[in-house]
Amino acid sequence: MSTLRKSEALLGGLFESAPDAIVVTDRDGRIVRLNARAEALFGYARVEVLGRPVEALMPAHFRARHEVLRGAFVADAGRRPLTPERELWALRKDGTEVPVEIALGPVQTEEGLLVLATVRDITRRREMELALRAKSEEVREISQQLWQSAKLATMGELAASIAHELNNPLGTISLGVEDLLSTAPPDSPARRELKIIEQETERMARLVANLLQFSRPGYQQVSTFDVCEEVEKTLELSFFFLRKRTVAVTREFAPDLPLIQGDRQKLRQVFLNLIVNASDAMPGGGTLTLRSCASVANADVPAVALEFADTGTGIPPENLSRIMEPFFTTKEAGRGTGLGLAICRRIVQEHRGTLDITSEVGRGTTVRVTLPVHTGAGGAHLDLE
Repeated sequence: MSTLRKSEALLGGLFESAPDAIVVTDRDGRIVRLNARAEALFGYARVEVLGRPVEALMPAHFRARHEVLRGAFVADAGRRPLTPERELWALRKDGTEVPVEIALGPVQTEEGLLVLATVRDITRRREMELALRAKSEEVREISQQLWQSAKLATMGELAASIAHELNNPLGTISLGVEDLLSTAPPDSPARRELKIIEQETERMARLVANLLQFSRPGYQQVSTFDVCEEVEKTLELSFFFLRKRTVAVTREFAPDLPLIQGDRQKLRQVFLNLIVNASDAMPGGGTLTLRSCASVANADVPAVALEFADTGTGIPPENLSRIMEPFFTTKEAGRGTGLGLAICRRIVQEHRGTLDITSEVGRGTTVRVTLPVHTGAGGAHLDLE
């Protein structure tokens, strides 16, 4: 065997044993040769693709752009294409698409210019990159939640301290008003003013009591309670906030609803967040309508449904599907972390419930929270952490 034949045999062996798929085309983009790895990658036998345009091995949405790039490459064979701005995909015979990495190289022969394309299947690498990206997002979310929890714990301690300090002067005022009322004649003009002070002092005392209860450490406290009463107590915490925003509150609570089991502190966190969000959606004021009714949850389990409906700006359709994603927010920079609704959904899911949002731009948003009615002992049926 001559030296030339030996060299050709060696090159042929190297071509066939290459670890990546290799496709060789002429200057017109027609396939003139491919190796065994290319047959395995694309699912074609050689005779099925020889002479066909190389675009047959690409998804349809890449073909037009590739013809332009191929023409430019052939016109200047010394030039190498830049890294593509988007991922590259190969099309298999069975119609499936495979993510690939492609390197091109010109080969001058007696028959003219040939283009050698080395194609590497990166499916496994892409899967690992996606898994790593998902893990990174998960770690980021957990870190943000831990940071948020630490911040809430610090704010809770501060709120508890303030509430305790307020209790003393409120107690003094209450005792003083009570003493004055006991001595004031029934027809005294001051009696009406004293009654107003007494009512406001009692309201402030309830507010402080709710603040103390709301600021307790976040350990699990499962109990049976009337969910509408918890909404009312949360509203008391929001009274001044809503009044400042000129938000009127309308209640449409159905009577005789069943009690639910759950962690009332966590659910108050949900209610407070939804009330604040509704207020933020009505910068010029509006009406917040709170509704409750009997309903059913998953698997036709009896439930109580709560609705928080505002008359605000509404949520655009392109944002509605993402509104409960962690870190997604439509608020101005510095006004929201994008975690509020994500945490609300997690708390509701822990209670085996659902949280749904409907919205119409210019007409407002309605958030519906459905909480199943349970009768298990000690809340063992719940997914509370």
